[in-house]
Amino acid sequence: MHRLTAQATLHNSPGLLFRPSPSAVTAWVSALLEPAVYVGVFVLLSEALPQLKVGLHWSGPALQAVRHSTDSASTGEGFISHVDWAMLLLVLAITFPAPDHLFSNRWQRCAQALTTTVMLALVILLCAWATRGLQAMNLELWASWLLVTPLAHEAAVMAVTAGLVRWAGHQKAPQVVVVGTGPMGVRAARAIRRLRGLQVKHFRGWVDWVAPPEQVDCAERTHPCPTRRLGGLQDLANLVKAGGVDEIYLTGWSRQGAGPAPTSQALEQLWQTVADSTVTVRWIPDVLDAILLQGQISTLDGLPMIGLVESPYAGVHGVIKRTSDLALATAALLLSSPLMLIIGIAIRLESPGPALFRQRRLGLNGAVIEVWKFRTMTVMEDGSKVRQATANDPRVTALGRFLRRTSLDELPQFINVLQGRMSVVGPRPHALAHNQEYRQQVMAYMVRHKVRPGITGWAQVNGFRGETNTVDKMRRRVEHDLYYLQNWSLALDLQIILRTIGLVFHDGKAW
Repeated sequence: MHRLTAQATLHNSPGLLFRPSPSAVTAWVSALLEPAVYVGVFVLLSEALPQLKVGLHWSGPALQAVRHSTDSASTGEGFISHVDWAMLLLVLAITFPAPDHLFSNRWQRCAQALTTTVMLALVILLCAWATRGLQAMNLELWASWLLVTPLAHEAAVMAVTAGLVRWAGHQKAPQVVVVGTGPMGVRAARAIRRLRGLQVKHFRGWVDWVAPPEQVDCAERTHPCPTRRLGGLQDLANLVKAGGVDEIYLTGWSRQGAGPAPTSQALEQLWQTVADSTVTVRWIPDVLDAILLQGQISTLDGLPMIGLVESPYAGVHGVIKRTSDLALATAALLLSSPLMLIIGIAIRLESPGPALFRQRRLGLNGAVIEVWKFRTMTVMEDGSKVRQATANDPRVTALGRFLRRTSLDELPQFINVLQGRMSVVGPRPHALAHNQEYRQQVMAYMVRHKVRPGITGWAQVNGFRGETNTVDKMRRRVEHDLYYLQNWSLALDLQIILRTIGLVFHDGKAW
């Protein structure tokens, strides 16, 4: 009766059912540490460099300029301009919140910090140039920042990590038991064993929902059979009463090979065991294989929801993505507009036809959009059948071959970005005829249209550019597109852009 009353009370107060999970200590520390290092190093250098230069007793006009900068630094003018402060705010906006790198591999962490710092410097220079503030910046200060920041970041991470480990040394690692010996139970145990840093847990073993170990035939299972078996739910109850368990992870039994479903008596027994203890209990739903894009846990007025297909650009991420698209597209068009004019004239002189080729493709949410390219062929196909370009394709003009090899034929698509049809980085759009063909053969093909298509993408910089003459090639391309959408970040976009620039000079798959 008391249990039913408690359930009714919870049911009448849905707002009390689910609360957002608090972030781990390491996640918060990491989120703040990287932006703090980037900003702190800049501020410290702005104070130290003028004093260092004067202390070295440099002579000549440079000394006068430095002394002037030092004198004016106290008033906030001279050494650091308003453009420098604006770029510093941009750095803060890009780097916060930072990913959790505290207990990752040291060399990978150093490489990531160096890559991030270089990409930030390139973005800062590009934004300053586009806003005509480059001359007002203190480039010497930013160059020093570029050199010092990766070293300062690693030193800060090592110091903070050592402090956290020392603090965690006084904490007892929780004893963990996984209920369920199916595929999800095995995956949960592996994940627990991989935990590092402050999240270290001691995995004691598995408990079966129904059958004790001697009644389970491992030969009949469709997955690796757990060897550290602790028995059934009664054995779990004994462990809990003895104080040998701190956390229990419940895994599903609905998948093939996961064992028989527990009876109502077994569930009641588990409930009584938990209710008569202080053990932490967590449930791992068996939905990982169904998550296609940005799986997220949220609530609807207290009711739990698991997102299986979500846009990575929801909320503030969408604002960041669109702002970066507008900034990059504007800068690219300003830089390339003279070249685009020359290319357009050359196309008209080489062969009859328009300079631009317009083709219908699928955009955001599967809507039909018109994508622009410089014309590189003697034909302009946009019907129910579109033949892909191949090596030594006779339809490609001499100038078109050069444009396609260097990707200069894609330059008009920066206009599509400003129009809101495309992004700078994202899944490449395909002709409508190809969409109809491959959506029937490639799983989750249409999920890539949850976002705007891109001028370049993760698949293209990983070797899946050019002709997709087999279903397997298209499947691999879609897998890379989904990986990008599942792991999107502004840093990943910048990495793809830099790698794309490198491919302009050596890419054997562009024809």
